[in-house]
Amino acid sequence: MYKNPKVAVDAVILDAKRRTIVLIKRANEPYKGYFALPGGFVEYGERVEDACKREAKEETSLDVEIVD
Repeated sequence: MYKNPKVAVDAVILDAKRRTIVLIKRANEPYKGYFALPGGFVEYGERVEDACKREAKEETSLDVEIVD
């Protein structure tokens, strides 16, 4: 049985120095070539916070910190 909770995360990465938000260009359909927030699916057994950090790292090469 394939276990995939179908839960997704997106990261809003703020660059306070430049007062900007980091975006990626989508590599796949739908909306290939459009700008988007970095994100993706949560893996089975993974905390959403960890998924957010992982996806941000995979898509932007940035180590991010979760803030409240």
